Amino acid sequence: MIPVRLMVVQFGLLGLALESSAGQRYQDVVYARRGDGADAIELVADIELPPGEGPFPAVICVHGGAWRLGNKQHMSHVVPQLIARGYATMSINYRLAPAHPFPAQQQDCHEALRWLYHNAARYKIDPERIAGLGYSAGGQMVLLEALAAVDEETPSWVNDTEQRCEVRFRAVVAGGTPCDFRSLPLDTRALAYWLGGTRREFPERYRVASPAAFISGDAPPIYFFHGQQDVMVPRTGMLDMAERLRQAGTEVHVDLIPDHGHITAFFHRPAYQAAIDFLDRYLQE
Repeated sequence: MIPVRLMVVQFGLLGLALESSAGQRYQDVVYARRGDGADAIELVADIELPPGEGPFPAVICVHGGAWRLGNKQHMSHVVPQLIARGYATMSINYRLAPAHPFPAQQQDCHEALRWLYHNAARYKIDPERIAGLGYSAGGQMVLLEALAAVDEETPSWVNDTEQRCEVRFRAVVAGGTPCDFRSLPLDTRALAYWLGGTRREFPERYRVASPAAFISGDAPPIYFFHGQQDVMVPRTGMLDMAERLRQAGTEVHVDLIPDHGHITAFFHRPAYQAAIDFLDRYLQE
């Protein structure tokens, strides 16, 4: 039987800590509050630790779902692989469109990184060894977080803070990632639920939401993986961005998965194992 104890977390709320020989799991830890009164939203995360005393490198896991669906549990197939390799994990919920359009999701991703950095000691985490891992919309978010942090021209409203360079991802894993929205048809409403309207109406939002708009040689190492048969998010945008990052001086690895589309690549265990091998080079001491 797994013993249970209650731990006090930030904001004075109680997080449930489950202990076992495999480590510890803290469920529904509140990492941010948005809004006031009856309309306030609590953003929560699950934090899992490998066995041992630490301090551990950590990976923030960000789910996909087109910025309007999903929750932290959708990354549950990735977490055991990371735990087995000695990583702590933080799987996050974030605000969803259309009730919360861009940049709400990006601000929440950024706040999760800042929160983990400031609370690292409580969870036996090394604050200097934090990576981001996301798939689809989650990949766009961790990638944009990494690149916006090193671009001095990033509008401050994207991350909702003047301290965006306080902490950065040490490395990033981005799977099935949409990288560039700047070439979408001017009047398509395909992403209007997230970006507030068409590209003709809000060209700056489409630009700032595009990781490919922030190419930099100062970016952390990036591991892309993508289904070769992905028709939901064509690989061409990712391949173009990866090449431009290489030319700028960023270390990039691309893993194209044969005979896989967008959904099946999400569950492709060998891709995650190779991604963790990549993370080991930068986060494991």
